[in-house]
Amino acid sequence: NNISQYILSKTVSVRQEYYGQKLLDLCAKWLNDFEKNYVEDENVDKDGEPPVVQWYRQYKLGKMTRKEMIADIRVIMIAGIHSTSAFISFMVAWLALLPDLEQKLYSELSQFEKKYGVFKLKHVEELHILRAFVHEVFRFPGKGSFGNLPRAIIEDDIMIDGYNIPKNSQIVVGLDGFGHDDSWRNPYKFDINNWMDDNGKFKNNSHFTKFGIGRRNCPGMSVAKKEIYLLLGRMVLNYRFYAKGDVLEQIKHVPDWTHPEFNKHMDKVFDNAPIYMEKREN
Repeated sequence: NNISQYILSKTVSVRQEYYGQKLLDLCAKWLNDFEKNYVEDENVDKDGEPPVVQWYRQYKLGKMTRKEMIADIRVIMIAGIHSTSAFISFMVAWLALLPDLEQKLYSELSQFEKKYGVFKLKHVEELHILRAFVHEVFRFPGKGSFGNLPRAIIEDDIMIDGYNIPKNSQIVVGLDGFGHDDSWRNPYKFDINNWMDDNGKFKNNSHFTKFGIGRRNCPGMSVAKKEIYLLLGRMVLNYRFYAKGDVLEQIKHVPDWTHPEFNKHMDKVFDNAPIYMEKREN
């Protein structure tokens, strides 16, 4: 819809000029600053280090060129633009379709802003509803659920539950399945309480795998979350998003995700729903 196009255009236009040489120059400058400040820590678990640190170590060993490092940093920065914009669009749509939740989120954000005088991420751990909502959109299937990257088996005789996975096989892990098991309060419905403890505080869940798992998970996870918190928080503080007509009734009757026509219902709601925005009077 028009709001999705608006969000995407604004997010991309801010950084679009950097897609070419300017972005490469920016990445090179960032790498120079990183080298000046980086201090080797022998006590750190090497498998848990950020990708840039691992790349830098490979570079120092002569196994990776500086040009390759800059290119990989550039890929990370570009990859975050469209995925972040798309998820914010889905989040706006959910808020428009769930007005009670939208009001709760606005109340939390406005109280936060009054407390600190400005909305910033320094105390984001206090925004329990915002974090729960963002993570629930990530968890829930349908709109906003992206495919997983395939992985290659690089060793012989990999056994999983008695099955031999041959070397050079391509595998795709059904990560969404981790988000819909008994570890969640309400695994088959959109419910931010899946991310809340008994005191209404945000809690994480080890079964959350939207950004992948293990040493090859998304290196931009932390940046992406912070960007979404910041952008979505400021949008909700300044604009009210809402839907009209039958769509508010339609969302109430979408079956849970185990239903064979779940995707059909979700597509009907999200693709055809007129979503509006209006400036809040602060």
